[in-house]
Amino acid sequence: MHASRERPGLCGVTACRWTVNWACPGSAAPGRRGYAHDDGTHAFRCCCPTPSSRLLPPPPPAPAPRWSGRGSSEHPRAMRSAVTTNCTRWWRSIELSSGAMSPLQCGLVWFLHVSKSGGTTVANYLGRVAPQNGWKYVNLWASDDKLRSGWRTGTFADSVLRNASTWTQSEQWRPAAEELQRARPRVVVHQHHGSPGLGQSLLQPLQELKRGLRAKGCDLLLATVLREPGAHMRSMLFYIGVPAAALRPFVANLSDYQAKYIVHGHEFGWPAPFTPWVGGSRAATATPALLQKASAALEHFDLVGRTDELQSFLAALTQRLAGWPALDRVRHDNAVKKDLAQNIFDVSTSDMRFICKHSAGDAVLYWRNCNTRLPQEPPRKCGSS
Repeated sequence: MHASRERPGLCGVTACRWTVNWACPGSAAPGRRGYAHDDGTHAFRCCCPTPSSRLLPPPPPAPAPRWSGRGSSEHPRAMRSAVTTNCTRWWRSIELSSGAMSPLQCGLVWFLHVSKSGGTTVANYLGRVAPQNGWKYVNLWASDDKLRSGWRTGTFADSVLRNASTWTQSEQWRPAAEELQRARPRVVVHQHHGSPGLGQSLLQPLQELKRGLRAKGCDLLLATVLREPGAHMRSMLFYIGVPAAALRPFVANLSDYQAKYIVHGHEFGWPAPFTPWVGGSRAATATPALLQKASAALEHFDLVGRTDELQSFLAALTQRLAGWPALDRVRHDNAVKKDLAQNIFDVSTSDMRFICKHSAGDAVLYWRNCNTRLPQEPPRKCGSS
């Protein structure tokens, strides 16, 4: 049977309802009317992105999460049985872990570090292991102090690194540029705060770099990590030390943070109407146009991991990088600061729903990377009990 001819604009969960009737190839059970087959439609590519010959057996169901505000990723009275129990297969890592892609002998590994997604753990690993294996490690970011100073003085948008037309002239990029001139370059870039937005400004130059590297027999690998939106926002709240009384203004100003970060980078560089804390107003949530741009940007990524499975993400990454040692155990770096531990609180059900409402765009981006094979048990809505 052909897949539905609908075109799900962002490949969201609801756009894949047709899989209830026509299950994707390789599903554990057929749909109500059987299995679909690959007819080249956008719907099939979005909802059944991995050929059945490459499917891995689904892992056992994850245990139900603990619902405590202290040290936990979720809340006891909201978002029960969310991503960890329903997302049986994170499809963007399957091709790597199944050996479908050859090891990268030379080229550029570009890691986009979205705040509070586990990126510090990944960056620290790359920074430690890359030089040991003959790869140059480059930090493409500015410190928080510089960002705050630029924000206050109005010079942030004009900085050499932040500016889309001058970032290649920045002192941060210079070591990477020198390495890329070699016949067999090996460079790992950690992109974080203060650099141009990847979706808005860097995709085209990165594609040009990729073509040049492939001409040398090398390649470019793009990778990032996303986090379940509710857990992501709570992590930001607790890490920064936002008190419960300030939760809603904070959440409203940083709504759909991951989508905006993918497109525009750090919040100090978000354009109107997304600019936070301007004149006491609240920033707009992600528009359909911004979500489409973030979604299109993610299409260029070779590996999109998730915070709940950093071990699997790093295993897939090191498998692609020939000769790199596997990481035996993930040590989560940059967790909630000890001196702010007293600021961790249980998020109320109503506040959790407020978070979910202001993270709906992030949820679309997160779920479109989840290759759920349980059409009879779709993911529950954020905030449902």
